[in-house]
Amino acid sequence: MIELVTLGRATIRRDGEELAGLTARNQEFALLVYVALEGQVSRDRLISIFWPERDEEAARQGLAQALATLKRELGEGRLVVEGDFVALAGETCTVDARQLEDAARAENWERVAELYSGPFLAGFELPGAPAFEEWRSGTGDRLAGLARRGGVEEGAADVPAQPGGWPVFLKRLRDRLIFQVGLVYLGAAWLALQVADILVERGLVADWTFKVVLYVLAAGLPIALTLAWAQEQQADKAFWPAWARRVRPGYVLAALLTLVLVLLPGYLLLVRRLPVPSPEIDAAAALDPTSIAVLYLDDYSEGAQLKYLAESLTEHLIDQLAQVGALSVVSRNAVKPYRQLDVPLDSVAQILGVGTLVEGSVTGARDSVRVSVQLIDANTLIHLESRTVDGSAEDPFALFDRVDAEIVRLLRQRLGLEIRLREMRAGTLSQVAWEQTQRALSLLEEFVERIGVGDTVGAAQTLGQADRLLERAESEDPSWIEPVLARAEAARLGAIHLRPADRQYDTTWVHVGIAHSERALDLAARDARALEHQGILLSYLASMREGPESDSLMDVAAEVLRAAVDLDATRARAWSRLSRILQSRAQFREALWAAERAYAADAFLEEARVILFRLCQNSLELKDWDAVTRWCGEGRRRFPDRASFVSAQLSALAGPEGPEPDGRAAWALGEKLLELSPPQRRAERRPRVLMEVAAVLAREGLADSALAVIAQGRALLEGADAETDYYEANARLRLGQTDAALDLLEAYLRAEPGERGYIARDWWWESLHTDPRFQSLVADDAG
Repeated sequence: MIELVTLGRATIRRDGEELAGLTARNQEFALLVYVALEGQVSRDRLISIFWPERDEEAARQGLAQALATLKRELGEGRLVVEGDFVALAGETCTVDARQLEDAARAENWERVAELYSGPFLAGFELPGAPAFEEWRSGTGDRLAGLARRGGVEEGAADVPAQPGGWPVFLKRLRDRLIFQVGLVYLGAAWLALQVADILVERGLVADWTFKVVLYVLAAGLPIALTLAWAQEQQADKAFWPAWARRVRPGYVLAALLTLVLVLLPGYLLLVRRLPVPSPEIDAAAALDPTSIAVLYLDDYSEGAQLKYLAESLTEHLIDQLAQVGALSVVSRNAVKPYRQLDVPLDSVAQILGVGTLVEGSVTGARDSVRVSVQLIDANTLIHLESRTVDGSAEDPFALFDRVDAEIVRLLRQRLGLEIRLREMRAGTLSQVAWEQTQRALSLLEEFVERIGVGDTVGAAQTLGQADRLLERAESEDPSWIEPVLARAEAARLGAIHLRPADRQYDTTWVHVGIAHSERALDLAARDARALEHQGILLSYLASMREGPESDSLMDVAAEVLRAAVDLDATRARAWSRLSRILQSRAQFREALWAAERAYAADAFLEEARVILFRLCQNSLELKDWDAVTRWCGEGRRRFPDRASFVSAQLSALAGPEGPEPDGRAAWALGEKLLELSPPQRRAERRPRVLMEVAAVLAREGLADSALAVIAQGRALLEGADAETDYYEANARLRLGQTDAALDLLEAYLRAEPGERGYIARDWWWESLHTDPRFQSLVADDAG
């Protein structure tokens, strides 16, 4: 048993023996205390707290060494390290601080007093770890507060009741002129803030000036009120120092009125528009496209009736783009001076130091508003993209939602493309290689479009053309990694979209893509994009293998993907595929966590559709219906042409619990799913869709209708289909036909033996978990 003492003199005992050596190792001891009190903690969080100043590789090495030391000192099984998370086995460790908190929750104040033997980690310091010191201080204050609370409650019965109440309190406020002083102070403070805001807006003082003035005024308010409170009966005056007793409320009021009189002329002068400073402009300076300024939208409405809306929309765009970690967005105060000034855009860009500008306008009337926005390359003043949305000022929230859905999303995606193109251009001096690569990337977009309309023959030809162009680009500049990475991406697209059936991949393209990723790694061994491609393609290959070979390959794929995100945490596609691997192993919480990391990393919305589907799927597996509604609804709203989110909603209805079963809704979802499926996939998917609809009808109590739909789905099959067996097994289980369901699951697992581990934990089959036959079916992989 490990006993961790944190109150008073910090010590640690193992089976009654003090581990003095571990207590003396400040880094390891602090890490142990943090994990013991916080519970399960991710490696990234521990690194940010205990090794904030080290580079990532050195920090991870330091964490690994610390964990190895703790494992050795604590003994086997007491420190649990699983994947990216670290925790203490609760049954093997006691912590006095946690026991104190438990006693306080139970209002066992005698036990609180017994446990509180001194301040939390008294005298303990960990230089170079400010986040830990802040946590230690906050935890110590909280524990000390609980101890004080225990003492007050135990002695509360001995404290005599004091006369008073609200009437007496209000009378004392009036006697001390609190209201008068407070109102005058707030008026003066408002005026001071207005002056500071105008000075910042005109660029006459630094941006931080406004915050300093705000903090000073906030600190001054309690001082002014305290001075007013100090004046009343002579009996009270003995409580205050002599200097406070000499300050009368009248003096305070006079000082505040003087401040108003001093600031007012300055305010009236500053409200007149001042000229914008014109610093020297370095025309040759390169401007970073990730640095962006959103200029205030012009108001072209009659009588400037929509000026307020134009300003609100501008500030909304600034707020939304500022949430993208990959962008540096200029604040609203910095762009305010250019609202009504005729300053050339290139000058604005140079003054603000931005590589991208967003400008636009608002036109129309309150009941019919048009918002137009343009994205401009500040280096060339070329309009990269534009978008227009219509709405009504009578419903501003709906208009803002449309701006988010269309304009903000467009800006993020277009910025991502522009930044990628600039980065690529900087990597080669060969104009031919550059042009061939750009033509190939355009063909890859055309390939996806052809797949969408079911033209697989034309799509395959387009993909071949793109690969040949990239091959030529590679020969023109063999040291340039971009064509090699683009060939790996082309192979990934071919593996997905030219596959013979659902849940399969085109083997030829998979092997070709892996070879391209290996050549990219020969050029740059630590290129996160190359590792991302390799990990994804290896996972495709693993999914087409069986047994130990599949497991081994999938382990390698997961490790490669983890290496990619360790090098570059913004690799959204790597996070997304890692989520899929974890999901296939029924590690749904970890899979959801990886999907959330992908969603946060997808700055330019390149993988938003797939990531949203991962979030939807794993929320479904965890039976978090609110999250299912949120993510699937968001997916359908943003990608109305995609079948995956409709499929997830239908699966939620077809399961054993969750949303209320609705046969009509199921039929509508099924038809929509088929409508959105690629034409070449509709015939094979229809029987599966019918089986899901049958499951919903069975849940609704319409057994005869469910059986009829099952028969209809079976009649459409030409030979065996394992996927249809899977969905029919669910429908049979909803009908109470357990043996028939197990027969179908057995047939499915014969065809897909690698799915045993997933089936063992899939929420659809929870009612079978105790069934011996089911346990036998999934035993090989489920353990």
